[in-house]
Amino acid sequence: MKIASCLKRLCLALPWASALPLAAHATPAQTQCPSQDFNRFLSAFSSDVSLQSAFQQHFVRKLTLRKSAANEWVPYQPMVDSRALHFPLMRPADVSFAAVDVTPDGKSATYTDKRAGLGNIKVYTFKHTNSCWLLSGIEDWSVRDDQLSLSGSPGLSVVEQRCMARAGVYGGLGGPERYPLTAEFYQASMDYLVCAAASGDPQISLSAAGLGLSGMAAFPGYGKTEQLFLAGVKGIPDAAVGLAEFYCDGGDASYTGACLAPDKAQAALLNSANTGSAGSLLALGEAYQTGKIFPKDLPRALACSRAALTAGDTDAQRAIDWLLGQGVKQDEALKCLPAQATGTS
Repeated sequence: MKIASCLKRLCLALPWASALPLAAHATPAQTQCPSQDFNRFLSAFSSDVSLQSAFQQHFVRKLTLRKSAANEWVPYQPMVDSRALHFPLMRPADVSFAAVDVTPDGKSATYTDKRAGLGNIKVYTFKHTNSCWLLSGIEDWSVRDDQLSLSGSPGLSVVEQRCMARAGVYGGLGGPERYPLTAEFYQASMDYLVCAAASGDPQISLSAAGLGLSGMAAFPGYGKTEQLFLAGVKGIPDAAVGLAEFYCDGGDASYTGACLAPDKAQAALLNSANTGSAGSLLALGEAYQTGKIFPKDLPRALACSRAALTAGDTDAQRAIDWLLGQGVKQDEALKCLPAQATGTS
């Protein structure tokens, strides 16, 4: 007893002794494997801290997000001593088909937990040994509020600024398309953009509408997309070109039929062109040229292209040259905008 007491006092006197665990972690050899079947193992492992402590590799790959020297969010994934992990490591698992992926050889498995949202995904990887499954990696793809740099943009609440910052984080992670969660990152970016667009900010609204139509994130629906475009047009008149295209194809870029909502498309272009929007004037000229939205009217198409060039859209010159090459005559008296839009002929 005296020797043991002496050794205990000696150990406590050493400066590094407090870093040692007072008791050894349970090991797979000491704890019975819950199951060789991964789903059953995961159910037990995720619900029992003692199993989490027992069935893990000595060094575990732990991924978190950090900003790089280039100010980009990137995964940082060092190997950490499993004794430094904080328990419990995870919530009781949802052992569904979509969440669990076991390799064909049965030697490794991945559990992806999206229940806290696409901006808070956790991924757990496991390796199978002769005795049982062992945790080999933890990925945390979330970003804390205190890690975000808020824009301070007027008109955006703190919540909306956080949403905008996170939209940038996950859009940046999805952009290179190098991670298995790329689709989830794009969708997270979309969700956060819609959150930030509640402010009515024109550019954010257009970014959300554009991403929703790109196919990289889920289409938010006709009504929501229209709402986002209309908010964008209020501050960026040229956005009416995209709105008119949306009215014509209904959000399906592969659609090649007649304009689905020509009245709405016409109104969008005319209202924007009345503000002097060069892009809308050029789009109006194209619409008169093709006859897709308005009845075909090449002289008016030329008038609109000339108006667009005057307003500063240099691309209009190509349209003017093409129309002149088709034999269309310039009529100085003919205006681009019809009488009902301007009150003149």
